Amino acid sequence: MVISHFVCIKNTISQLLYLSNNVMYSTYEKYVIRIVLKVFQLYT
Repeated sequence: MVISHFVCIKNTISQLLYLSNNVMYSTYEKYVIRIVLKVFQLYT
């Protein structure tokens, strides 16, 4: 159970890394992270 969960996380991370290799996606990702951090700061 734990092992399969770890594999799932590993696959998700590898997919994110694969997507982040795309410059357009990387720029979009940074933009989204910036918004999320601002919202998080507002509610903290």
